[in-house]
Amino acid sequence: MKKIVLKLMLVALTVGFVSCEDSDNTIDNLFANTQTGAFVRTLEEISDEVNLNDPSSAYAIRVEVQDEKFGDLFQSLDIYVIFDGDVTTDEALLTSYTPSDATNSDNDLPELMLTSTFAELASAAGVPQGDVMNNDDFDLRLVLNLTDGRSYTDSDVNGNVSGGAYFQAPMKYGIRAKDL
Repeated sequence: MKKIVLKLMLVALTVGFVSCEDSDNTIDNLFANTQTGAFVRTLEEISDEVNLNDPSSAYAIRVEVQDEKFGDLFQSLDIYVIFDGDVTTDEALLTSYTPSDATNSDNDLPELMLTSTFAELASAAGVPQGDVMNNDDFDLRLVLNLTDGRSYTDSDVNGNVSGGAYFQAPMKYGIRAKDL
């Protein structure tokens, strides 16, 4: 009887060691070497225009930050601007947002209201307000910076993320100057 119990214990121990080995399946290797990105989803474009006759008129875009840690990797969101009219300016930093600027969205993710006035757009782009004409554009580019050192912008997202029905995360916006 002792020999049977001893043999069963030896078999159980052997099975235990074999079952604890790491898997060599291709899918396990794929997931082990995959890193999840991050993006800024557009929740609502409230206004994508500024009034040429009112320096205090502002665009407003409501967004939420999504990353693999449900917003916990969010360090900052930088907004860059280029003026595109009779002349095109170099890209310049317009503003930055941090987690302290965010509220919680319905999805329990950091939500931000991106907004700047016509005067702020023109100043950051380095163009006099009087030189901005009807239908000129201010092109905004978002750069999402994470606490682990990674950054994501419009060149890092594909068509499914930037314009897809679910993600809606272009990471760039065009703000039209209108003579209202």
